[in-house]
Amino acid sequence: MKKVIFILPLLLLAISCQKVDEIIGPEISSGSLELINIVASDPLIGTKPAMVYLPPAYDSSAHYAVVIFLHGYGSNHLFWQSVEDIKGVMDYLISAGKIKACIGVMPNAYNALGGSFYTNSEYQPFANSVFGRYEDYIVSDVVNYVKNNYPVDSSEIYLIGLSMGAYGALKLGVKHPDIFKGAASHSGPIAFEQFLQTIPGTSVNMIQAVLSEWADFGFRIPSTAGRYLGSSRPLSTMLFAMAGAFSPKVGPLAAFDTLQYEIPLDTVPGTGGTVWAGVRLPLKPTGDTNSVFTEWLLTHDVFRLINTNFLNVSQHGLKIYIDCGHDDELFLQPHAVACHSLLNALSYSHYYQLFEDAPGYPPEEFPTGHVTHLQIRLAESLKYLLGR
Repeated sequence: MKKVIFILPLLLLAISCQKVDEIIGPEISSGSLELINIVASDPLIGTKPAMVYLPPAYDSSAHYAVVIFLHGYGSNHLFWQSVEDIKGVMDYLISAGKIKACIGVMPNAYNALGGSFYTNSEYQPFANSVFGRYEDYIVSDVVNYVKNNYPVDSSEIYLIGLSMGAYGALKLGVKHPDIFKGAASHSGPIAFEQFLQTIPGTSVNMIQAVLSEWADFGFRIPSTAGRYLGSSRPLSTMLFAMAGAFSPKVGPLAAFDTLQYEIPLDTVPGTGGTVWAGVRLPLKPTGDTNSVFTEWLLTHDVFRLINTNFLNVSQHGLKIYIDCGHDDELFLQPHAVACHSLLNALSYSHYYQLFEDAPGYPPEEFPTGHVTHLQIRLAESLKYLLGR
């Protein structure tokens, strides 16, 4: 009996210590950040800065998994640390044993239009690079730089992205499952046909909503639209960036059919002002889509790429993570649902979540929007891709 009485306090102490550890959390070891420069094979891109995260107790003789974080439109490589404290997220998950130690790489995909959509902007056969070959930059230049300069396990390279970066992560993962082991999309435009769905509370879709930003021009996009893009026309500005990635055009000024929304933006350096670079927009002046939108669907739509490249994806076992906020301001929820439904129909295992709330954050005060609770969502995608 005395032994039982003696042991009982020890058990209570052990349980108490466990509870304290759950509340306080594990001891956090600190990794490090460094700024580097990565030279692109495309001279138009040139040399771009990037940020690298090295895990706690970094060992140059080890072999680490790599996570490439792709930023959203209008942002750059600094976003992940300056806004989301990716070092803090990674330090915690690694220290707590939630994920394996890994290297994080944050490249810069900002271009002349505010964002590259991680796509090779080309107008063949006339121009191999119009606004930058950013698919090649990530898949070849960034990956090879990391392999050549850090102790990397080449069989474990992952992509995680937000918004434009979410599109890029899933697109590049699906196209190159031989290079990337997994891809995570946080709030991505990944099913282009969903742009044609009527925006809740309105009578227009996302494509048509672009024209509403041009009321001062009679709801028509002028041939000089490049002068007027910016924060006052956010949908148009992003659409022009997408067109710069998916449907650019190069030629003399007279070759642009501005009445059909082929918009010249700037002269090509070294041509004496005789050759222009611009975009072919995916809509008619009526607001209906045109043949350019069909090109987008056939070549650049992640939903369709999953279908067309599914055999390759399934053979390599690409890990796929998809989430979106329930109250996403860009109405990207249907994109996530569409790709989730497609993967279910294909009987392909994946992670999907439509975020509605987070512990301690009342939804009426913290609606689950485009980037809300991103640290929590990043923890989920990292655990899914690299969990122990």
